[in-house]
Amino acid sequence: MRLSVGNKQLQSKPSTQQEKSQYFKGLKFKTEDFDKDKIKEIIENGFTITYLYKDDEFDRTNHYMSKHYLGTQFICVDIDRCDMSPEEFIEHVKYRPSIVHTTFSNLTESKDYRYCYHLLYLFDEIIYGENNFNEIFNTLTNDYSEHVDKQARDCHRVIFTSNSYLPNYEYHDYSITYNIKDFIVSDNGDAHEWDKMSSTHKSSIPQYNISDKTDLSHEIQISNTFDLDNQFIRDMYKMKRSQFIAEYASIYPYVTQTEIATARYINGFVDLRNDEYYVVPTSQYRWDSKRQKPYIPKIEKGFRSTMLWLDIIYFMKIVPDISKEHLVYLATTEVYRNFDNSDKQLDNMFIINKCKEVWNNMGNIHVTPVRKAFKIDKDYWQARGMDNWLSITNYIRRQMKCDDFGALYDYSLTLEENIKAFINFGVKTTPRTLKAWLEENNIPYRTDKEIRDEHVIRLYQEDNTRSSREIERLCKELGIDVNYRTVQRILSRYRNEK
Repeated sequence: MRLSVGNKQLQSKPSTQQEKSQYFKGLKFKTEDFDKDKIKEIIENGFTITYLYKDDEFDRTNHYMSKHYLGTQFICVDIDRCDMSPEEFIEHVKYRPSIVHTTFSNLTESKDYRYCYHLLYLFDEIIYGENNFNEIFNTLTNDYSEHVDKQARDCHRVIFTSNSYLPNYEYHDYSITYNIKDFIVSDNGDAHEWDKMSSTHKSSIPQYNISDKTDLSHEIQISNTFDLDNQFIRDMYKMKRSQFIAEYASIYPYVTQTEIATARYINGFVDLRNDEYYVVPTSQYRWDSKRQKPYIPKIEKGFRSTMLWLDIIYFMKIVPDISKEHLVYLATTEVYRNFDNSDKQLDNMFIINKCKEVWNNMGNIHVTPVRKAFKIDKDYWQARGMDNWLSITNYIRRQMKCDDFGALYDYSLTLEENIKAFINFGVKTTPRTLKAWLEENNIPYRTDKEIRDEHVIRLYQEDNTRSSREIERLCKELGIDVNYRTVQRILSRYRNEK
């Protein structure tokens, strides 16, 4: 299995910012192929690991890992502060991990003496692209997502493993290797076109969403007719491209994302969480860290055909009743604005043929909408003298959460039970966020932990000769999930407070 391993070992996890900075200074990764015995040795000796990037040797300086992610042959799921042991936990999951090992934080005071471990899923080949990573990660963890540390979902992160010298260290190899095609397969059984590209192209191409139903084998010859207006064709070939675009701009609007009706904007924004929102891939802005401003990168030679094909799909999603002429106009404009055409290969016939291929096969093509929570009405805020978009964005997010929480919060449930209930309505949040909202609005609440502690103390008060194991058993009979170590800690604190 291909894996990137750091050159520095750890005896314990860095906890302070100073310790982390000291550790990361001089940390370099090298990508190699390892067998399972070597992977076990890497983990039990405290080496830090990560996924695959453009180069086989790299470090974390200059935001390298956020810019040059390539793929991975394993996925690490971080289970944090769990009351179930690793063996108990995996008995309840749909996809059993290939390897389970406890982490530096396992059964430590900082984690309330609760279990912390990694579930490693190994694959038979490399999973290329961030979207494929996210899709497989979500599938693997769908039935236990509430137990997953949110940072584990980041494919750019470094992973602190463990060390066999730790008192509660565990390592289990279940000899499972998953087939990537069981998770991401196109209609014809082939892997995505993304997986067929060279690693150089993969590391350079912008990330976009393609569902597992999309057929990207678009080089086939299409015999269907694709008739265009004669005057439109004559002008397209007679005029310079810039002149043609300007001439038809008033007839065919240049739209690169789903348009929202003005009436839907309320108080300066529109809620899009239930919308299918599409954005043309090559018109998406990137951040220029040197110039500190957004820009749209030019699509270079090597994958222009694939990206134009995708753009045309998204244009047809954005304008459902689009005409053939409008589609060709949008594709032409996109090539003119955002593609490198210095070799003049993206001529009129090339563009028309791409439009024809998509037009005649659109019924078999599926792309995933982008995840967009809301859209800002800039005119609304500027009319009120406000243009700090980061501040406005944060304000809207808080307002939307406040509206969601106020409508859904059930006072008869604990804080954690409310969070699970919110998911049924498509609302996800964390205990910290919900707790902050409750306290800000002076709303009383109780947590699972408080109820658990009360049951433990009550059972002890009823009979102070009961052992921690017996109280653990009685709690579980009452539906309270707790282990005997936690019982010991609760009772110790209770006796000290008396």
